[in-house]
Amino acid sequence: SYDLVVIGTPIWAANMSSPVRAYVTRHGSDIKKAALFCTGDGDNPEKAFAPITELLGKEPIATMGLIGEERESETATQRIEVFVADLRA
Repeated sequence: SYDLVVIGTPIWAANMSSPVRAYVTRHGSDIKKAALFCTGDGDNPEKAFAPITELLGKEPIATMGLIGEERESETATQRIEVFVADLRA
């Protein structure tokens, strides 16, 4: 019954975590709008969003992936601020 659900996942072996997969599989069709974020290592955080989007059956309104050392940088703070602004729009 929420207007927006923000789904976050760590990246496990270049994929979303299994608990997130279970949640989206069970509730994805009930979610009106979603935004996605992920954290982890590697070089392609967007790869984790594709299966979530497929399970949701709709495009997320915003996405953000923070990888490696970027998670602790000033760049991360700026990207989080942009992500939150997108959620509010």
